[in-house]
Amino acid sequence: MELLKVDWKADTVDLTLQIISAAVMSVLGIPKRSQLPVGTILLLLSFSTITWAQEKSMNEVFRNCETNFGPRVGYSPALFEIDRHYVLSIEFDSEGRLEEVAVEPKYYYEADHPEWEKATDPKRLSQDQVSDLLSRIDRIKPIGTLVKKYDGIIFVTNKTAPFTDEYENASVKFGQVIDLSLPDDAPTQMRYIEVQYKILPQSLKPNP
Repeated sequence: MELLKVDWKADTVDLTLQIISAAVMSVLGIPKRSQLPVGTILLLLSFSTITWAQEKSMNEVFRNCETNFGPRVGYSPALFEIDRHYVLSIEFDSEGRLEEVAVEPKYYYEADHPEWEKATDPKRLSQDQVSDLLSRIDRIKPIGTLVKKYDGIIFVTNKTAPFTDEYENASVKFGQVIDLSLPDDAPTQMRYIEVQYKILPQSLKPNP
């Protein structure tokens, strides 16, 4: 009886693998008569599952960007309209995780969008706009609370002084506008915002 029980299990496993093999081959367009080793079947199945999960996660990010900002207006990188002067750009890492979000002037992408040429007096971001934009980015993927404000030396290039504040889940870089033609008491303005998320490699993630 024990031998029959083992044979039944073996047959069941073999049948299951045949079903999985047929499904994977169908999805990947592999001819039905092809013979795939068990290891290859499991590898392809695992890869397909990961790819599907990555695509689902990325599509959710795209939807959140359109909901919190505006329609998609570019694809490489993915760009979303904020207003007539600014766009939101996003980038993913090799595992499909959101890695970087940036608020940038449209003229940065003038090469691909000639209609986005730099204006004579380009718009800048006020402190209220910066707070609002960070709040909207946080709804796409949490930045967390501010941990440490930058307190080092700032070098000015092209009338822009870049500095980076540290948040719980991201490093946020700001491009502060330095314009000597403005009065000393002029409100602080930013040219851009770049959010770089802190992503742990899969091998370093704690087990749940």
